[in-house]
Amino acid sequence: MGTPELPTYLHLAVSGASPADCEDGPLPGSAGVVSASGDPTGGLILWVANGYLKSVEHWWVTDEMPSEFPLVERLRPFGPDEDYSRRTPDSN
Repeated sequence: MGTPELPTYLHLAVSGASPADCEDGPLPGSAGVVSASGDPTGGLILWVANGYLKSVEHWWVTDEMPSEFPLVERLRPFGPDEDYSRRTPDSN
């Protein structure tokens, strides 16, 4: 699987730190993204590989893919029943 080169992915490289003791994949917890009027437009998921933060994914529920990452003012924490970071296509 390649690394997506899209404006909805922020790829990170970490150096000089010890790896965290966590599984590869999405971290538990995520954030919602809302429009200027407060309507949900998507969310953010943090991805880990080999104990290091690897990327941030900005997913969307709108018709068009976002062209940039959302402003901090547009982020909202998800509640436990809304955490999409651990869902799989079969868990709906």
